[in-house]
Amino acid sequence: MKQVITKSLCLVLALCLALAFAGCGNREAAAQEAKNTVTSFMDALVNLDMQEAAKHVDDPAALEKLDIANLSASTIDTVIENNPAMQPYKDKFVPIFDKALAKAKEVCKYEITSEEDDGVDFIYTINLTTPGDGSKTEEALKNAMAEYLTQDGLMKLMNDLLASGKISASSSEDDILNVAFDAITGKVLEALDTIEIETKTEEMNVTVSETDGKWLVKTVGKE
Repeated sequence: MKQVITKSLCLVLALCLALAFAGCGNREAAAQEAKNTVTSFMDALVNLDMQEAAKHVDDPAALEKLDIANLSASTIDTVIENNPAMQPYKDKFVPIFDKALAKAKEVCKYEITSEEDDGVDFIYTINLTTPGDGSKTEEALKNAMAEYLTQDGLMKLMNDLLASGKISASSSEDDILNVAFDAITGKVLEALDTIEIETKTEEMNVTVSETDGKWLVKTVGKE
């Protein structure tokens, strides 16, 4: 009888150990899945790809609250929709916006500084670096365009365009505006090549939770 009890106890102990190790293995697998989720999410954010970032979020609408979302490729459509006067010249603004977006991507980066497992969710502390308030960039662009921001500067531009044959006395107003826009756009693009984008780094918390068997970003917040 004693041997039977001893064997039974050994079997129970072995089963408990097996379950414990299985649970540990499952949690390690969950931790890896959660880490993959937060990494994919942050990679998409710093690439300014909000559509990709939304795939890793429980509620994609939460992305709209992030400052970095304002740097996404869809921003130009919103800006132009809200400024009817810009709509006829959208194609002129797109190259400027694309260059500015590329410059912004150059400075966007993140670093996961800590990870926490509370038994249910995984919480990550992340340092996110993005472009600053844009004041220095705006000043640099104004300086680059200073020659066109005065009446004398605009007159000089018109005279240069006339002398080059790009416009003539018989050119329509639309033709003149299009050629002038091209000249000014070129100046802005040249300036963007040399501008150093100022940055800011903020600490944020990202919580990853399991929803219907899939690990997704549940909350994103600044410290």
